[in-house]
Amino acid sequence: MKKFYKIECLTNLHAGSGDINYNIIDNEVEKDPVTGYPMIHSSGIKGALRDHFKGILSESKLAEVFGKPGNDENTLVSGGKYKFLDACIIARPLRAESAEFASLPVFSLAMVNQFIRLCTAFGKPVNGGNPIEAIEFGDNKFLVNCNGIKSIEGERTAKLSAEDAEKFKFLEDIIGKNFAVAKNINEFDLPVLARNCLVEGHENLWFEEVVPHGSIFFFAVFAPDDEQEFALKFNDIVQFGAHSSIGRGYCKVTEI
Repeated sequence: MKKFYKIECLTNLHAGSGDINYNIIDNEVEKDPVTGYPMIHSSGIKGALRDHFKGILSESKLAEVFGKPGNDENTLVSGGKYKFLDACIIARPLRAESAEFASLPVFSLAMVNQFIRLCTAFGKPVNGGNPIEAIEFGDNKFLVNCNGIKSIEGERTAKLSAEDAEKFKFLEDIIGKNFAVAKNINEFDLPVLARNCLVEGHENLWFEEVVPHGSIFFFAVFAPDDEQEFALKFNDIVQFGAHSSIGRGYCKVTEI
């Protein structure tokens, strides 16, 4: 039994990597080592969901799904029956110059094709399992499928052709009807926010990278084939990543 889920960030998210950029950023977010895109590691997904379902699932079912921890929280007496994949990003908002939109969800062809490839590989094909072929950007960094967008992140845009827009129709339920396709989304850095520490004796100011609210990830959960009913049902907001006490990482999770 396989389920794919969409994560929609309602607030900024920080799933930390532990890496440090000594020029500017003190705390960076986790990124895919191949694509450079933000991600949430599978262990972070599993840990966040285990915390979320405490008190919702019985203790026995919680242990069955996620595993039974030992005396030390970092050890397991037994592994869980459910398997969790990394959460991969499929779109992130970028600032738009428009009377109607403050930002637009933006994705690259590589993001979309990663989504198609993983869903298809694990038995839930989308778009018939066919990757999207290259589209013509010309001198533009963004192609948009809606009217009234003068620029994105200060860069000139062009209208996505009706033929090319049709190729992304299958994403409408996940991303929405209004979006932009980026030639190279990694050209645009994630936001970096200044943080203050109120604890005496700690450094007062540091800089932290975040995945902005409005970003969309997807991940998969595999349950045993003989499972009578899928145990994870999402009715409440789930918190992923660090800094829950300051409202980071609150997300809506829906099945794809």
